Amino acid sequence: MVDFAEMKSVKRDFGDHILRAGLLHGPSGFATANTVKAAIANSGANAHAVSIGYKIVDGKETDTLAIRIHVTQKLAASISPKQNLFPKDINGHPTDIIAPFDNFAISGDSGSLVVGKDTAHAVGLYFAGPQSGVYGVANDIGSVLSELEIALVLGSA
Repeated sequence: MVDFAEMKSVKRDFGDHILRAGLLHGPSGFATANTVKAAIANSGANAHAVSIGYKIVDGKETDTLAIRIHVTQKLAASISPKQNLFPKDINGHPTDIIAPFDNFAISGDSGSLVVGKDTAHAVGLYFAGPQSGVYGVANDIGSVLSELEIALVLGSA
């Protein structure tokens, strides 16, 4: 049985640790490197989020809960500097490295806000897609807001 409270604690502590690299060295952004050399050089600041979710193997969600490390670009362990490799497990909890667009969405994501890749502005509201998650279907955000007669409220920094 998975100790979810302990897993959340591990996720929080590990997330604080690895996401600090992006703050200290400057975020690598969401653009992928266009050369292997550039990708390897940026791999230390590659993580942009940490979550808990089901491990994905060969594009399919498994029933194994894992600490998911979201990266801007997935690199083969054979070319990554050893100090930038993520552990296969943390305190006995498996990890899963999630690259952008490994899956557009997974089961349970209906109703999620879809943001543009380059602008991070709201573009749609996700509602359907195949089990593989390789693509998804969303309603245009302008149409959603208009039909519901609501406005998108943006916070200020």
